[in-house]
Amino acid sequence: MQINKIIETINNKNRAAFMPFITAGFPSIEKNIEYIKLIIESGADILELGVPYSDPLADGEVIQNSSKIALDNGFKIENLFEVIEKIKEFSDIPIVIMTYLNSVLSYGEVKFSFKLNSLGVNNVIIPDLPMEEKSILEGSFSKNKINLISILAPTSKERTKKIIDNSSGFLYVVSANGTTGETEMNVNIVKETLSDIWLEADIPLALGFGISSAKHIEEFRNHSNGLIVGSAIIKKINECERLKSQLPLRKFINELSLACFRN
Repeated sequence: MQINKIIETINNKNRAAFMPFITAGFPSIEKNIEYIKLIIESGADILELGVPYSDPLADGEVIQNSSKIALDNGFKIENLFEVIEKIKEFSDIPIVIMTYLNSVLSYGEVKFSFKLNSLGVNNVIIPDLPMEEKSILEGSFSKNKINLISILAPTSKERTKKIIDNSSGFLYVVSANGTTGETEMNVNIVKETLSDIWLEADIPLALGFGISSAKHIEEFRNHSNGLIVGSAIIKKINECERLKSQLPLRKFINELSLACFRN
């Protein structure tokens, strides 16, 4: 089933889709799988899996550090596919990949998209790929039925319309300018922005960057089709590692998931 239809099905159950993010290979591949399993069991609807990268421009310090740990442990792009294969052994949760352009080009966009499609993963976010340069990947991605998810940050109405018109799967709406986990948002302005985009877009909207609590989710669950939480989850994993207990993350994910149910 296409990701837009999956999100629509979740919305029809009177909830916004909960889309937690975790860096692949963090804090190690073995523990990464354990935490992913916990996240899924605790209420994730869709999993966003980040590919570790040495210069992640869109990521704040927390996610940057998680990428560094994974890379220092020797994480390679092939390990991403190993992680996905292991996830598929215990769950059929939809997976969205977040990566950077150089990682895709270095591996080979044809091979990358073919491998993802063979694993049943058909949605990729590339934050450093401008709309004007999407043609670099569109041929191979389209051939392998991969949606290249567009990111929509606060911008002009004209550019917003162009991005919407060139989007597929779902639209990743950024709550404010900045990096993940580092943004300060004006709740009312974000709600107005989502309402304006909703009038133009015919695909689901998922709000991310700065969504870090059940309270944030409660604010936006009726204004967005999906909600993405990243840095706050990485912080909880760091806490779990310090405490040598998975309980803080399990409790946090459960709270976020329950908050996605609409009034």
